[in-house]
Amino acid sequence: MANIRKSFNFRSGLQVDNENFVVNANGLVGIGTSVPTLYKLNVYGSSRTTGLTTTQDLFVTENAEISGITTVGVLTASSIDVANGVNVGGALTAQTLKLANGETVDNLIGYARTTFITDNNGIGINTTSKVGIGTTVTPGASDPQLIVLGDVDITGNTTITGILTTTGDLNIGSGISFTSSTGNAFYSGVITATTFDGDIDATHLTTGTIPDARFPATLPTISGASLTSLNGSNISSGTIDAARVGTLNQDTTGTAGGLTGTPNVDLGITTTGNLTAGTITGAGLSVTSIGIGTAIPANTFQQRATGATELQITSDTSSASITVGREPGTSNTNNAEFRYGGAGGFALSNAQSLDIVNYGTGNFNYYLSANNAGAAAGDYVWHKGANSSQLMSLTKDGNLGIGITNPSHKLDVQGISTFTGNAHFESNVTIDGNLTINLGGAFNVSGNVSATSFQGDLLAPDGLATIIDTGTGNGSNGLSFVNTNVTTGVSTFNNIKQSNNAYAAFATNDPQGFDAIGGNALRFVINPPTLPSGSGSPRVVVTQKGCIGSGTTNPQCALDLGSATANDDGESYSSDRFMILPKVSTTNRGNLNNLTAGALIYNTSLNKIQVYTGSGWETVTSS
Repeated sequence: MANIRKSFNFRSGLQVDNENFVVNANGLVGIGTSVPTLYKLNVYGSSRTTGLTTTQDLFVTENAEISGITTVGVLTASSIDVANGVNVGGALTAQTLKLANGETVDNLIGYARTTFITDNNGIGINTTSKVGIGTTVTPGASDPQLIVLGDVDITGNTTITGILTTTGDLNIGSGISFTSSTGNAFYSGVITATTFDGDIDATHLTTGTIPDARFPATLPTISGASLTSLNGSNISSGTIDAARVGTLNQDTTGTAGGLTGTPNVDLGITTTGNLTAGTITGAGLSVTSIGIGTAIPANTFQQRATGATELQITSDTSSASITVGREPGTSNTNNAEFRYGGAGGFALSNAQSLDIVNYGTGNFNYYLSANNAGAAAGDYVWHKGANSSQLMSLTKDGNLGIGITNPSHKLDVQGISTFTGNAHFESNVTIDGNLTINLGGAFNVSGNVSATSFQGDLLAPDGLATIIDTGTGNGSNGLSFVNTNVTTGVSTFNNIKQSNNAYAAFATNDPQGFDAIGGNALRFVINPPTLPSGSGSPRVVVTQKGCIGSGTTNPQCALDLGSATANDDGESYSSDRFMILPKVSTTNRGNLNNLTAGALIYNTSLNKIQVYTGSGWETVTSS
């Protein structure tokens, strides 16, 4: 059989003894399994290769024992035991790793690119490279040898030959010692220690204050600008910055040439040249000038700041005041007061009132742009609340506006104005809207009144009698109780209605109450008698009965022309004492309508007078 050469072609695969050896239709080979997947060669169970094995990726689910040098691309295994060496060109993945005769390494979570060396029988490790812990950034050339981002807990002694820099708290349980006299400790936070042994250079005390307990009970004499015989046992060099010294409340004697800096000083009676301090507290202060925020006050008192500044004068239980004046005492006769909190004897002054009081007898003056009146740009403005609308404005031009921010007249009121007394206007008054005078009020004008419309009654000059009653509603029941005297123009009356025995007169002089005899009172008169005695003949009258008379006040018939054209002396005018009838031709007579018996015409065709009888015309002839 060994010398027989055969060729086999298995299109559907090959299987030997179930799971011992299988080649499926896809060309995947399985040893120890009947279902090879994913890989060309699937081996389930232990496998030993004594020759050279070349693979791109090697995946081992059990142990891989390699006796020679193995080079792989990617090696994935549960554990790797390497006797001589493994060269991995790709990624090495393993739960445990054993190198040569070393211990088995598990839970491997990191690695170092720079070698750590162990010697001295494995007691420790060392490296010449800079190390960073808790950071992914490699220390640079200017960085320290060890950088740790995070907390460091050291329970034993620590020896540092260089500089130790920490940005957090440094807690030391036992103590700090320096083996060299040239070492320095720099710390920007607070150093708390039970004891301190050594010398302190005061020039390095840049924060905090030294408590009073560190100073002797009584300070020595202050002489000149120096403090002599002041020596703390542990302060051997330098000077203490003023900011490091708390309140010096010990007794001192002598004279100081100058006291500067920012200390808190409690003084009784002190005589000094220039006193510069953050806060001055005392019952009395006698100085030439005071400057707050400035070393050179421009006046007796000056408070100055680059930003906002506030001078506060307050009282816990009573009023707070600032008084200016020309008197040395408090008699309040030649001074003024700016006060908050109220005072007795002042109307409306209470605990939340702001009072400006002039006790003197002079003016209370307001000056706007006093240094350059021509350049004045602001106004006097009264507000209610911080962000509310303006209540009143007095502009730089002298216009006062109430309820309006930009008044255009000397007095500009937005809204209703109420005057309980008289209002006097020396010039014209222009009202764009309506003028309403309530019942009982009066509107007195010595000049002219011009209005588009007028609503209301007119009273007589004595203010008692009504001369024009405008009536109610649309005014159709209004009445006029006076004569209308119009000297020029044309007066038009749509309707003239008389009642209560009144009469209408059209004349230059009207003797009111002129009646005829017999109860036939006049109702309409044109040019009544003008003689001083009231005698004479009116030109035209209409009586209560409807009689019309010309030249008489007592017409005797429906139309009485007996005295027509007579003068005021009763004498006739011969030149015009006649009557002209309506002139109608015979042709036009036929166009007359509504003829009634008694109608009278002058027929111009016949030159005759004709009378209509009700059925025809009768001609008046001489025979």
